[in-house]
Amino acid sequence: MSQKKTRDDPMAMQRGDYRNPLLPVFIFCLGRLINIPIQLGIITRIPLSNLISRPAPPAGGHPINLHLPSPINSFFYPFLPKSALSNDTLTLTPYQALIAFMSTWLVTKHLIWVTCLRRERLTINFSIVASIMDGVFEALENFAFTFAAVNPFFSGKMVLLGLLMHVPAVLLELVAEVQRKRFKDDKRNEGKICMRGAWGMGESIFIFSAVFLVRKPEHS
Repeated sequence: MSQKKTRDDPMAMQRGDYRNPLLPVFIFCLGRLINIPIQLGIITRIPLSNLISRPAPPAGGHPINLHLPSPINSFFYPFLPKSALSNDTLTLTPYQALIAFMSTWLVTKHLIWVTCLRRERLTINFSIVASIMDGVFEALENFAFTFAAVNPFFSGKMVLLGLLMHVPAVLLELVAEVQRKRFKDDKRNEGKICMRGAWGMGESIFIFSAVFLVRKPEHS
């Protein structure tokens, strides 16, 4: 009896398929890059202020002026208010700059992964949905920041704590991806699961959690 070939899941990485079509990669990169001005637009405006009135978030100090090359300025212009972007200068409060940096740091990690570290094939569906979902998640986080002035739990220390947690966490993800790529590039490891370094630690936690969650209760 012939076995039916399972169809690829268009919403997932194509494991074991090492072809590298450029269109899905381009779509993913473009989607993640557009995310930067979108997030900047959210944190420099007060979205839906006509429906949910609230004062501007705390500044956290004196404004920071960043001079941008004209091409970047043109890329950002449709998303940012005139008060934030004028004469090739991006003006952010310290809190806005820290939050924007966290989004940019994550985008940078994703671009390095998709262009330098990824091995399996991307699909167009995966590229579109993944870039949109990442952007939506970050947009919700940054939208919450616009309520900081009316949030009794908001503090500058929490922003710094978030930064100190976010930057090393994303860096650890990047290190794990590098370690996995080095493992997979070694022909002696063909067909093996990487269980070394940061990636191996993550795999071990995932396997332990999966076993624990699906374990059937024992009856006496």
